[in-house]
Amino acid sequence: KFENKPHDPNLSVLNAGTAKMVTQMLNLNNSKTVIGSGNTADMTIAGGLTKVKEKHATVLYDNKNDTYTLVGDENVKVNNKSTKVKKLESGDVISVDGTSIVFDDGKVV
Repeated sequence: KFENKPHDPNLSVLNAGTAKMVTQMLNLNNSKTVIGSGNTADMTIAGGLTKVKEKHATVLYDNKNDTYTLVGDENVKVNNKSTKVKKLESGDVISVDGTSIVFDDGKVV
């Protein structure tokens, strides 16, 4: 029997390797998390198919409403739709330059 337990909200980066899928996780412990190519980004993505900006997108936490919002400095795809602002829901897939990032709010429904 599988049991889901509440855990920290996080972003999981899925890297399709040649032999297996590798997942890297970043817990969202701050009010803002920067995704980009710069050395100050919380989640660094090296440029690949297109140019990833130093600060490509930011995940903002709204403590009052207990919600997360993705704000893109550049167009970012969430669930295959281009956007600049998107309130995130658990399971949303953020695409940045061919990298898939899955948002998990950590709540058990």
